[in-house]
Amino acid sequence: MIEKKLQRILLGSFFVLMLSLPLVISPSALAITSGTVEWDLPTLGTVFNGPDSFTAPATVVTLPEISNVITSNSIDLNYVSGSGSWSSLSFNGEVFKLPSDTITGISVNTNETGALVTFDAHDIYVNLAGTTYTQDVTFLDISVNPASSVPEPSTILLVGAALTGLAAYRRLKYA
Repeated sequence: MIEKKLQRILLGSFFVLMLSLPLVISPSALAITSGTVEWDLPTLGTVFNGPDSFTAPATVVTLPEISNVITSNSIDLNYVSGSGSWSSLSFNGEVFKLPSDTITGISVNTNETGALVTFDAHDIYVNLAGTTYTQDVTFLDISVNPASSVPEPSTILLVGAALTGLAAYRRLKYA
């Protein structure tokens, strides 16, 4: 009788653990939560302006010539007026600072030849030096990959306990 009760407890514990495990170790869906935009656009006469703050999931930050649409996993730069070219200085663009988010990668979709987009753990640099643009034609979309969650040690212990429980259950069943 005690053996059957133990089997039921172990089996019930295992199923509860397996149902809750994906909630504990699933990666975050949000890559961008909040931050600031700073820009250095010497071509337009604006040097190191900002910062303008933003909070995802949907914020629009408008700079001279550029409208930035920031969502929880992307930054879209759209040209809102005229056409022209950015001078070939060492930096002519924007910096998106994301202090509370960790970036593990980005992908860039653009028709703007020569645009250079780089990143580090908390910042994205968009250098437009030497490129040309046309209103409503030129675009630059940046998708941000969030840092994936790492299971806590307690989660690993729970998985170990569940596997031990399964082994004990199997041993009792076939003994």
